[in-house]
Amino acid sequence: MLRWERRDAGGESQGRYRGAPSFALFLIIGAYGAVFGFLHVVPLALSLDVSSRVTAFLFGAVAALGLFSATLRQSDGTDVVRLWNRFYQYVFPIVTVAALLGSLTMDTEFLPLLILQACALYYFDVLLAVASYTIARVIKASPTQVFARAFLVKSAGFFLGCLVGFGVHESVVLDETAFSVIGAAIFVILSLVTFHTNSEKFAKTVWGLLPHEDAHGKLASRRAECCRRLARSSGLTDREAEILEYLVAGKRPKEISEMLVVSITTVRSHVRAIYAKTGVHSHGELMHLLDEK
Repeated sequence: MLRWERRDAGGESQGRYRGAPSFALFLIIGAYGAVFGFLHVVPLALSLDVSSRVTAFLFGAVAALGLFSATLRQSDGTDVVRLWNRFYQYVFPIVTVAALLGSLTMDTEFLPLLILQACALYYFDVLLAVASYTIARVIKASPTQVFARAFLVKSAGFFLGCLVGFGVHESVVLDETAFSVIGAAIFVILSLVTFHTNSEKFAKTVWGLLPHEDAHGKLASRRAECCRRLARSSGLTDREAEILEYLVAGKRPKEISEMLVVSITTVRSHVRAIYAKTGVHSHGELMHLLDEK
């Protein structure tokens, strides 16, 4: 299993981050990929023309874009817990509703199912991509490495789901009863890999974000988390949030300017902005404010 070592703003080790618990993470991503693959294949048995299928997936893509805009703020893209919350709050119900609609959409040629399926699939892909990028930044790993693993598992699940779908299509009469059973089975499968995971600890553990730390590393992690919360609540820019962590680590403006390869005047300008936005007037007041966080 791969390991990464994360360092705080002061350059000190915060502990080693191990790769995400592979079984749990891969099971979740693979299960959803398999369901998407299955739902993609089974409707092919219907006499639905190509233009109708394309139209359904275009509607699904537009719906996914709208859902993404409505449910994912810019700040959510830096917090894996919030991303996980969006995953089980939106992807799970949309997929299961699509599966359960199978028996109810025979007369409408599965267009509602296809639209919902496409919406869930594209929204899932966006969340997976954003989460992969976020994790890569946090654990200081190559984004390509994280993306590749996540989407490889999703694609493998999708392929397996397609194979199962073809097998079902060849061996089972796809009537209303069969679709009802299929919908219920999909609901149960996704419930097993989705429910009972609504917690910050699970979200961080499953993505490999809980470091194995000593006491000093835990203190540094808590300090970094306080900085992130303060940065969000005070509306700091990304650069100001970065400098905030250096300040809290005890770095002076001259040291920060050398680390970031910017002028000391620029650093001091950012420090003044940080003080103004957080409502403090000195480094001591800033540290006291963080202690309250």
